[in-house]
Amino acid sequence: MRVDATERLAAFLTAGRAEHDPRLPGSVGRSGRRQVWLRISWTGRRPVQLHVVYDDGAVRRQPAICFAGGEQANHNSGADNGSGARWEYLARLDVRRPVVLYVLEAELAGAAQHDPAVRAYYGPEEQAAASPLSAGRFRVDVEELPLFSVPRWIQGAVLYQIFPDRFYNAERSNDPPGVEPWGGEPSFFNFFGGDLEGIRRRLDYLAALGVSAIYLNPIVEAPSNHRYDAADYMRVDPALGQLSDFRRLVDDVHRRGMKIILDAVFNHTGETFWAFEDVVRRGPDSPYFHWYHVHQWPIRRDPPSYACWWNLPHLPKLNTTNPEVRAYLFEVTRFWMGLGADGWRLDVPNELEPGFWQEWRELVKGLNPDAFIVGEIWHDAAEWLRGDQFDAVMNYPLRDALIAFLLQRSIGARELVERLSAQARHYPPPAFYSLMNLLGSHDTERIMTVASHDRRAVQAMFLFAMAWPGLPAIYYGDEVGMTGGKDPGCRRCFPWDERRQDLALFRFVRALVHLRRRVRALAAGELAAVEVEGSDDVAAFGRLAVRGREGAAICVISRSDEVQAVSLDVGEELAAEAEGREAPWTDLLSGRRIQGGRRLMLELQPWDRMLLVPRRAGVRPIGRAGVR
Repeated sequence: MRVDATERLAAFLTAGRAEHDPRLPGSVGRSGRRQVWLRISWTGRRPVQLHVVYDDGAVRRQPAICFAGGEQANHNSGADNGSGARWEYLARLDVRRPVVLYVLEAELAGAAQHDPAVRAYYGPEEQAAASPLSAGRFRVDVEELPLFSVPRWIQGAVLYQIFPDRFYNAERSNDPPGVEPWGGEPSFFNFFGGDLEGIRRRLDYLAALGVSAIYLNPIVEAPSNHRYDAADYMRVDPALGQLSDFRRLVDDVHRRGMKIILDAVFNHTGETFWAFEDVVRRGPDSPYFHWYHVHQWPIRRDPPSYACWWNLPHLPKLNTTNPEVRAYLFEVTRFWMGLGADGWRLDVPNELEPGFWQEWRELVKGLNPDAFIVGEIWHDAAEWLRGDQFDAVMNYPLRDALIAFLLQRSIGARELVERLSAQARHYPPPAFYSLMNLLGSHDTERIMTVASHDRRAVQAMFLFAMAWPGLPAIYYGDEVGMTGGKDPGCRRCFPWDERRQDLALFRFVRALVHLRRRVRALAAGELAAVEVEGSDDVAAFGRLAVRGREGAAICVISRSDEVQAVSLDVGEELAAEAEGREAPWTDLLSGRRIQGGRRLMLELQPWDRMLLVPRRAGVRPIGRAGVR
């Protein structure tokens, strides 16, 4: 007896349900004039495939990529086959008209192995309809969606952070008084003479490493070695060189196709800043008295009679609600962008008064739409990532999660991936795919120190950070195994003597940086969920470049000291990239060839790592020929 499609659909009404409403915040957004993204949740048995069928003058179908799966999906067993699981999808549409109508189309596997698949449609009128007409169509007015645009050059880029005093001393004539010999023990107050000319002379090193952008800790005139206590925002610190040195550095950086990011320290100045010195001297008669939050005058420093950062008297807090302060800081912004700065890292941006960053973003994007804005937020950053303030934030949660998984072993692989995938559910896609994925900074212990000098763990972290969506960031010297505790230990001088470098780590990191740029799926692919069965010591995820079938990649890392046999369910979207060929996957780290379609069976050695791509990708494994 033949069962028609409508009857078969009825069997799936309890097996799966799409959750999507374009009227709800976070469901629909715009990342370009005619580029729309949709987020869709699915509860129940994971569809074979999920598409968005949309009409913008012509009817087209765009795949939605599953980027995260619920906990039950990873542990499902029994007759329900994961019916309580929750899956998250992302679809991107290139639209031609300002109004788009669409419906969701799910391909559902048959209840038994040889049963035919069923197509079901989900819209505002009906769930699991037999036809798109019955389901109805969602409507989006594209031009009414707020635009959240980030620089395209972020795709495939790798950032390199430099603490200027500790990178390279090229010009001895500008060394500050009392400069110490290179490589000595850092303190809170000493100087080693690194300068802008030193950075310029080492650009060949950075180009060979493959980095795309350089982020500099503050370079403005200040009394400290870190220069977060500005004395003059519009002058290069004399210990680093002159304004002409900065111009020459920018020219050479741009000539190599790189970008340069500066540190914006707008929450506070130093106590030697000219405006604050005038307030100390003249009190209420100073035209700058209301630039600060002065509680009592004459000024008292112990305890401070004015607002200051962390109650440190040498860091008086600016009053950024004052129009004159805003005008001045906006002029500072114009000044450095006029000299060629390509973006900004924002110091403690959550401590400025509300409204500042919205106005400042308009200025920056007006000066250069491709300028990158990344904020220093250590925790959840959703309120700053709505498209009206920052492009991205420093992704300290990624660092914390990797340390918890690989070093502390306080979480398993499922929780690692779930923690980080939660950012993809929580942040708008433009922000999630631009997060600054760092393993260390000038405010943290060196990652090699945290890892107790375990190179295997550090390599696994570098691989994960380079393969995960976002902008990977290298803190100067981490690529050669520099060590050090928290400030000041993490701010040591770069060891240019190769005998003091971990060259094996350097070669590995350099190869990853080049792969990041050459493998399209890593540079611009969507996050794609991969289910791991057999061990919670093995983490895996995929990347899929869906526009024009531009490839796929699967990252696998193991923290186990034992051999691990695991099964990976990579989903239909990733499996389709392999095209059913014999041994269709190649591990770019070892050259191994892996057989399998949707399900891959892997035997992983202790602390094994893999970066799988389809054999047709045309990229040489680094285990064979390396990356030149």
